[in-house]
Amino acid sequence: MMSDSFRQNLSTLEVFPDEIFLELFSFIKPIDLFRGFVNLNSRLNHILNDIHICIDIINDDENEDYQLCLNYFADQVIYLAIDCHWSCLSYNISLQSFINLRSLHLPMPTTKQCFEITPMNFPFLTNLTIHDSAFKSILLSSYSFPNLVTCCIPRVYRAVSNQIGPMESCLTLHSLQLGSYSIMNLFNILPYLPNLNSLEITLQSNNRTIYQSYIKENKISHLKVKLRKLDPDLDILLKSMPNLRRFEFLWNELYQSYNERKNFDFKKFSDILGENSSSLKRIDIDIHVSKCDYDIDNSIHHLNLQWFSSLSKIEISNDHSFFITTRNLSSNANEKMITTLLQSTYIRQRMYVLIELK
Repeated sequence: MMSDSFRQNLSTLEVFPDEIFLELFSFIKPIDLFRGFVNLNSRLNHILNDIHICIDIINDDENEDYQLCLNYFADQVIYLAIDCHWSCLSYNISLQSFINLRSLHLPMPTTKQCFEITPMNFPFLTNLTIHDSAFKSILLSSYSFPNLVTCCIPRVYRAVSNQIGPMESCLTLHSLQLGSYSIMNLFNILPYLPNLNSLEITLQSNNRTIYQSYIKENKISHLKVKLRKLDPDLDILLKSMPNLRRFEFLWNELYQSYNERKNFDFKKFSDILGENSSSLKRIDIDIHVSKCDYDIDNSIHHLNLQWFSSLSKIEISNDHSFFITTRNLSSNANEKMITTLLQSTYIRQRMYVLIELK
């Protein structure tokens, strides 16, 4: 049998200071914290009640425990991402209890959840990802969020201007990401975002005459654009932003239909930049062109290298296409790196997990 003195010298979990627990808990998923530590003792409960919680729901594998976990940590959750369609969950998630939420990623909300996204329920919300059907009612309504800085709409199915009801300006928004949006609809909403300084957009091909060339978005200093048509969309877009400081351009021919696919016009691209580069301080490009039937080196020479700190050309061995980028890459970059880079040239991977319902 162990002596009393030996028992007294045995270390226990409780000898750790609170700081160690806080550090440890930061590496453990909320569901595992809930299962492993909640109600073990009063001290651990007090520590658990002092931490910030980030939750990402991608499936319904652990529905009962996850629902209990959400209810227990609700007022401590500062980041909530629901990356599956609401019909895939066996339980309903009400947003009203997440009163301290800072970031909400909800690309496929229920109608009830849309009504719950209000400044009263989320006074500290700074970052929002939302479906376009709720975009206007949440962002451009008369009840503005006092701290909302960043908004992302990964799928846009309709023009915001066609939605019913008046729009109000959102004065706090500084950064906006739009997936697959037309330049016409873009010009319709930009006047309602007077303090926007960063815009990321996948631009749809435009076949209509644009008369909004007089529009000047003087606050926008950073533009990241993915498009399928250089002329006239890119020229019009750049002319509308006379104080642009940083420009990121992304082109991937694999995302074009076969009939639209043709050699990338480096000269046209260079001419457009030359006409609209007076305020630019930094230009970054990621251009992926399919197997070329022209001299890629001579075409690249049309670019003014003074715009770029570096320029790399990499041939992708499996299909003999080319990747031209300002990223600092070695010529023997492996296929995995190239794949990662090509994926990064379009809106973040998170946006492609969405389920499109007919």
